[in-house]
Amino acid sequence: MKGRMIVMFMMNAEMYLIATGFLILECDNLQKLFPEFMIKLGALTLDGKQSFVIITGLLLSPSMLLTDLSMLSYISATGVFSCLVIVVSIFCVGAFDGVGFHAKGSVLLNLDTLPTAVGLYIVSFGGHPVIPSIYMSM
Repeated sequence: MKGRMIVMFMMNAEMYLIATGFLILECDNLQKLFPEFMIKLGALTLDGKQSFVIITGLLLSPSMLLTDLSMLSYISATGVFSCLVIVVSIFCVGAFDGVGFHAKGSVLLNLDTLPTAVGLYIVSFGGHPVIPSIYMSM
């Protein structure tokens, strides 16, 4: 019983930390995409990061109410599929539309955005595989 309680605590803590990391990553990236975004509610003004935290939290909350966790695997697969569509789209635009790949330059020109790009890929491929093991253990 003690072992089960420890494992349950560790798994729940891991899921909480993954959700928190996803929320932070999502809000930082939305803030970079829409730097001027803010919400004004009367005298209350929320800047971009605060408003994106609230909006993203409200959008993700229904997924926590699922009784069948196998549905989350479809959500994860959708994230991976959309990531692959974006990569293929960028390659096609660069290869066929004359926008990129034809100019000479450095591949790693802008290293300060590399952590954000790596974080986006890790969320799709690294955070979601935990869910099926939790489902199977329940």
